[in-house]
Amino acid sequence: MKQKILQFCKDNRWMLISFLLVWSCLLVFDCMYPKIQTHLMLNGYHTPVLDTIFRYVTKLGEGFPVYLGVALLLFNWRKGLYVLLGQGVTCIVTQILKFAFAHPRPAVFFEKMGADLPETVVGVTLRRGMNSFPSGHTSAAFALFTCLALMTPRKWTPLWMVLAWATAYSRIYLSQHFLEDILLGSVIGLLCCCAVYIFQNSRPKLKFE
Repeated sequence: MKQKILQFCKDNRWMLISFLLVWSCLLVFDCMYPKIQTHLMLNGYHTPVLDTIFRYVTKLGEGFPVYLGVALLLFNWRKGLYVLLGQGVTCIVTQILKFAFAHPRPAVFFEKMGADLPETVVGVTLRRGMNSFPSGHTSAAFALFTCLALMTPRKWTPLWMVLAWATAYSRIYLSQHFLEDILLGSVIGLLCCCAVYIFQNSRPKLKFE
């Protein structure tokens, strides 16, 4: 298994390296400023066009991954199974951590701190509760696009990663999550689907490479 993991990392090194670079830069940024200030800086620029774009981009982390997985079952059941397993494992891990950490969402956090929320998007209902960390939409999006990156030609990988990060950022833009929420969510989605990929392709009957 160790050899399979090393080979996987070698074969997909550019995807993993690019992810680590972006993730590390965002982590440094997150550590440089207080939580509220970080959110205000990342959420500080709104336009009608961006409002519309991110209202729809964020849906890539909702039911779409499951619908795609079910659709793939009709054409290639092994790949469809991979997408669904990746989403399932990611969802379980994310929900366990949400329950364990019980961090407040921005609407609740800002209210408790006596601060005003940044600009919100018309038509988007702010979620309230103690389930902000990690971001479920982000983990689902990274699970989906990691699956696609591993199932399609490598020339498409940059597109999939851009869409994954765009979905993650949409959660901050819509004031549903903090930066730290999407940082953990992205790691969960990527690592869970990498693990499922290695596991599934080590089984001859399930292999789809």
